[in-house]
Amino acid sequence: MVQKNKVKQIIKDQGLRISPESFDGINREVINLISLMCKRVKEDNMKTLQAQHTHISNGVHNVSRETVDEQPICNRCGSVPDYIMDVAYSIRANAEDYAKILHANWKRAKR
Repeated sequence: MVQKNKVKQIIKDQGLRISPESFDGINREVINLISLMCKRVKEDNMKTLQAQHTHISNGVHNVSRETVDEQPICNRCGSVPDYIMDVAYSIRANAEDYAKILHANWKRAKR
Protein backbone atom coordinates (compact mmCIF):
# COMPACT_ATOMS: atom_id res chain seq x y z
CA MET A 1 0.00 0.00 0.00
CA VAL A 2 2.71 2.54 0.93
CA GLN A 3 5.26 3.68 -1.59
CA LYS A 4 8.43 2.06 -0.29
CA ASN A 5 10.80 4.55 -1.94
CA LYS A 6 9.07 7.51 -0.31
CA VAL A 7 9.04 5.81 3.09
CA LYS A 8 12.72 4.94 2.71
CA GLN A 9 13.53 8.55 1.86
CA ILE A 10 11.66 9.90 4.90
CA ILE A 11 13.55 7.50 7.15
CA LYS A 12 16.86 8.21 5.40
CA ASP A 13 16.29 11.95 5.95
CA GLN A 14 16.14 11.18 9.68
CA GLY A 15 19.55 9.51 9.45
CA LEU A 16 18.12 6.01 9.86
CA ARG A 17 17.73 2.81 7.90
CA ILE A 18 14.69 0.54 7.53
CA SER A 19 14.49 -3.23 7.44
CA PRO A 20 12.37 -4.79 4.68
CA GLU A 21 10.12 -6.45 7.28
CA SER A 22 9.10 -3.03 8.63
CA PHE A 23 6.92 -2.31 5.61
CA ASP A 24 4.30 -4.88 6.72
CA GLY A 25 3.86 -3.01 10.01
CA ILE A 26 3.78 0.35 8.27
CA ASN A 27 1.10 -0.94 5.88
CA ARG A 28 -0.97 -2.21 8.82
CA GLU A 29 -0.74 1.21 10.49
CA VAL A 30 -1.82 2.97 7.28
CA ILE A 31 -4.78 0.62 6.88
CA ASN A 32 -5.73 1.22 10.53
CA LEU A 33 -5.55 5.01 10.07
CA ILE A 34 -7.71 4.87 6.95
CA SER A 35 -10.25 2.69 8.79
CA LEU A 36 -10.39 5.23 11.62
CA MET A 37 -10.95 8.04 9.15
CA CYS A 38 -13.79 6.10 7.49
CA LYS A 39 -15.30 5.50 10.92
CA ARG A 40 -15.31 9.28 11.54
CA VAL A 41 -17.01 9.88 8.17
CA LYS A 42 -19.79 7.42 9.08
CA GLU A 43 -20.17 8.94 12.56
CA ASP A 44 -20.77 12.30 10.84
CA ASN A 45 -23.40 10.66 8.57
CA MET A 46 -21.38 11.62 5.52
CA LYS A 47 -20.16 9.78 2.43
CA THR A 48 -17.02 11.83 1.66
CA LEU A 49 -13.81 11.72 3.67
CA GLN A 50 -12.68 15.29 4.32
CA ALA A 51 -9.78 16.95 6.18
CA GLN A 52 -11.85 17.12 9.37
CA HIS A 53 -11.95 13.30 9.42
CA THR A 54 -8.18 12.99 9.18
CA HIS A 55 -7.65 15.30 12.15
CA ILE A 56 -5.63 17.56 9.89
CA SER A 57 -6.82 21.13 10.21
CA ASN A 58 -5.02 24.46 10.01
CA GLY A 59 -1.84 22.64 8.98
CA VAL A 60 -1.62 20.66 12.22
CA HIS A 61 -1.59 16.88 12.00
CA ASN A 62 -3.01 15.37 15.16
CA VAL A 63 -2.21 11.70 15.68
CA SER A 64 -4.86 9.55 17.31
CA ARG A 65 -3.61 6.57 19.30
CA GLU A 66 -6.87 4.59 19.28
CA THR A 67 -7.42 1.64 16.97
CA VAL A 68 -10.63 0.75 15.20
CA ASP A 69 -11.76 -1.86 17.73
CA GLU A 70 -10.11 -0.33 20.76
CA GLN A 71 -11.86 1.76 23.40
CA PRO A 72 -9.93 4.19 25.60
CA ILE A 73 -8.60 2.35 28.65
CA CYS A 74 -8.01 5.40 30.83
CA ASN A 75 -11.03 6.87 32.60
CA ARG A 76 -9.00 9.80 33.98
CA CYS A 77 -9.21 11.61 30.66
CA GLY A 78 -12.88 10.84 30.03
CA SER A 79 -13.97 14.47 30.34
CA VAL A 80 -11.18 15.87 28.16
CA PRO A 81 -12.35 16.53 24.58
CA ASP A 82 -10.90 14.23 21.92
CA TYR A 83 -9.32 17.07 19.96
CA ILE A 84 -7.30 18.10 23.04
CA MET A 85 -6.18 14.52 23.61
CA ASP A 86 -5.19 14.28 19.93
CA VAL A 87 -3.02 17.40 20.28
CA ALA A 88 -1.45 15.97 23.45
CA TYR A 89 -0.62 12.70 21.69
CA SER A 90 0.81 14.59 18.73
CA ILE A 91 3.02 16.71 20.97
CA ARG A 92 4.19 13.61 22.83
CA ALA A 93 5.02 11.81 19.56
CA ASN A 94 6.96 14.82 18.28
CA ALA A 95 8.86 15.10 21.58
CA GLU A 96 9.80 11.42 21.41
CA ASP A 97 11.07 11.82 17.84
CA TYR A 98 13.04 14.93 18.75
CA ALA A 99 14.57 13.18 21.79
CA LYS A 100 15.74 10.30 19.56
CA ILE A 101 17.34 12.74 17.12
CA LEU A 102 19.07 14.62 19.94
CA HIS A 103 20.34 11.37 21.42
CA ALA A 104 21.70 10.20 18.06
CA ASN A 105 23.45 13.55 17.53
CA TRP A 106 24.87 13.44 21.06
CA LYS A 107 26.23 9.93 20.47
CA ARG A 108 27.85 11.02 17.17
CA ALA A 109 29.42 14.08 18.81
CA LYS A 110 30.71 11.98 21.70
CA ARG A 111 32.80 9.78 19.37
